[in-house]
Amino acid sequence: FGTGEISIQDLREANHQAKFKTIHDKTVRCIDLSPVDTNVMITGSIDRTVKLWDIRKLTGKSSCLSSFSHGQGVTFTQISPITGAIAVSTSYDDTLKIIDMKSRTEVTSIGHDNQTGRWLHPFQAIFSPLDEEHLVVGSMDRERHIDLINVKSGKKDKLKSELYAHITSINCWHPKHLMLAGGNSSGKVYLWRKH
Repeated sequence: FGTGEISIQDLREANHQAKFKTIHDKTVRCIDLSPVDTNVMITGSIDRTVKLWDIRKLTGKSSCLSSFSHGQGVTFTQISPITGAIAVSTSYDDTLKIIDMKSRTEVTSIGHDNQTGRWLHPFQAIFSPLDEEHLVVGSMDRERHIDLINVKSGKKDKLKSELYAHITSINCWHPKHLMLAGGNSSGKVYLWRKH
């Protein structure tokens, strides 16, 4: 929806009727729920904001728990999948913001080139499912690789191979093993695994 609306359906209700709520000024690009409290939600929008919500108290824009600003539109948000203690947002302002979910404060902002242009899907920084200290995100650097970023220090390592020749804007972890798949709209998919 280009209006900043989301629809909410409670499947426990008899009629399952959708309720529409305007929660941002412009299009909502991403939504994620906390793995430990499904009443907690994070959203990101092209209105340049990331917002935290308690779904039970969601009535409209002013009912957010916290709001964080980016310099340009937000392309992705994710709450850490193990404890839900931190979240990350990816934005066209070339930053990844780390948010402490308990204190509802921004912990740090990590510089990262997120200018994928019009032919690639926007980058999505995602947490490792096995620890909350690392993120992976595609890279626009000429030397093709995937950035592995330490959340606490901001230090970047590179996942690379002589066979890796494309920018993988979408990356996905295996839920239980150290295995990462990365791809883009060209149809190429790369698999990374720990030896």
